[in-house]
Amino acid sequence: MVDGWARRDSERWPSTLCEALDAADQLHEVGYTFIADDGNVERMSYAMLAEHARRRAGALRALGLSDGDRVALVLDDGRQFVVTFFAALLAGLVPVPMCPPMVLGKLDTYFETAAGIVRAAGSAAVVTSERLKMLLWPIAGNVASVRLVITPEALDHTSAQTSAQTSAQTSAQTSARTPAPFVRPATAPDDLAFLQFTSGSTSAPKGVAVTHRCLIANTRAIREELIAGSSRVEQVLSWLPLYHDMGLIGFVMVPLCYHWPVVLMSPLRFLQRPERWFQALHDYRTTVTFAPNFAYALAVKRVKSTDVARLDLSCVRVFGCGAEPIRVATMRAFVDHFAPAGVRETTLLPCYGMAEATLAVTSHPIGAPLRVERVDAVELVSCGRVLRGHELRIVDPERRELPPRAVGEIEVRGPSVTPGYFRDDAATRATFPDGWLRTGDLGFVAEGDLFVSGRKKDVIIVAGRNYGPEQIEVAAECVDGVRPGGVVAFGAPGNRGTDDIVIVCESARRDRGPIAEAVRAHVEAELGLRVGDVVVLAPGALPKTSSGKLQRSKTRALFADGSLVRDGNRSPAKRMTPLALVRQLVVSTWSLARFHLRSIRWNRPRA
Repeated sequence: MVDGWARRDSERWPSTLCEALDAADQLHEVGYTFIADDGNVERMSYAMLAEHARRRAGALRALGLSDGDRVALVLDDGRQFVVTFFAALLAGLVPVPMCPPMVLGKLDTYFETAAGIVRAAGSAAVVTSERLKMLLWPIAGNVASVRLVITPEALDHTSAQTSAQTSAQTSAQTSARTPAPFVRPATAPDDLAFLQFTSGSTSAPKGVAVTHRCLIANTRAIREELIAGSSRVEQVLSWLPLYHDMGLIGFVMVPLCYHWPVVLMSPLRFLQRPERWFQALHDYRTTVTFAPNFAYALAVKRVKSTDVARLDLSCVRVFGCGAEPIRVATMRAFVDHFAPAGVRETTLLPCYGMAEATLAVTSHPIGAPLRVERVDAVELVSCGRVLRGHELRIVDPERRELPPRAVGEIEVRGPSVTPGYFRDDAATRATFPDGWLRTGDLGFVAEGDLFVSGRKKDVIIVAGRNYGPEQIEVAAECVDGVRPGGVVAFGAPGNRGTDDIVIVCESARRDRGPIAEAVRAHVEAELGLRVGDVVVLAPGALPKTSSGKLQRSKTRALFADGSLVRDGNRSPAKRMTPLALVRQLVVSTWSLARFHLRSIRWNRPRA
């Protein structure tokens, strides 16, 4: 068992996020810089955040929401998201960050997932933008718990009205003091801070119950890894979505707790032109940034060498990588491509974490070169050591601890491990037995470092031998024409009493038959495995979670029922045709009517 150590000192740490906001409410020179989709830049100091969040908290309470009510946040504006998130915390409510709808052609899938999250959370309110409000009525109209759908602007209007009424009452009363319209409820460390729904890459999303105590423990551990006990101030930057735990905790909460300046760039700006990420790192002299593996692969592919030559990235101490399997080849290619800008291998920081552990579990030492182990022809990169104050072990199927270098399930224990899943006792008992978090991930420990080899659920069994899909996917990605990061491998029942290997990949080429044959031949030659089927799809056709992770289980299900489109074109059901658009408007209008009828019944006086 690997045990991290906890540094004890006299430094005052906040016990809740609300305390962290209080401690920052006099900071007028440091805070968030938001870069919108269109490149517009807006700055908000921590003092401004505290002021706006308190006003909006009063509005939420004035609208009838009470202690512990869940509030779904479906916002595509970073500034509005951050203010509303902290407003909900200050109001004693529980924010539920959610992905906004991205692609009109996939609204049916989005509604199914989003309604499931809102229903599982029992959300009483949905806060969304005016632009998205009409699209979200099918959720509000079909989830019985939702009583309120409102925009941030409407909340601010309610706040202004409440303030005006209070001022009028105060002027009219000279002999009696008028009570404030909003009294902030007390918040304890073990209170629920927010619900972080899992990505749904291997199963239906589940609401992880994240407490203030877990958040403070994880933010403290992350900070200790980044600065190693010094008093340095980091300049951090992220384009990660704020509804995802890495973006929200790593780049909203950690900087707030330690008064670091942070730049939050729209995810769309990065996806449209990845060079914007690196230009922003250059412009703001960033020291810390994080992204998933796919982002580094995309940067190598899309950022031109001439653009790299104009950049100075020597200021960046940490290029963190996590949230999905880390490919050694991707890391090396990134360093090689961006070396002219001052990027070094020692700036790479592979890490491992998950929502059930709040965010981070392990981290590679800052300034150390990558450590790589080869297992079954696949190179695995070290994700570092367990965070201080936490424990990590590798166990067999009977949960007996395994010796170093033996592959088994990764289990974690410590103050960052959350209490479990919201209103799901069965899943909580299965995943959090005896105080340990069963991650469902496979890996091993060597000289104290964790190497992650795959997901337990994704193991492919061929002729009695276990194979991780990652090694098959890495081999398939080597074929010319296959899109990097666009490969899924899984096992399907075969007619020989064992699994057949199925590979589904994306390619931008029109003639996909040769691609399929090349993938089959390369994997069989490289790994000595017989491939049962290869399906080639158009770029973007593989199902992904809201955080961009490929969904193996869903791809397997689509393959099983024949729903994968083998010629690589998207199925008509995925396009937003004029007829589909009209249908969507009708559904939204009907859902809006249902919501208002339900509201009338709620507000009808009772005898």
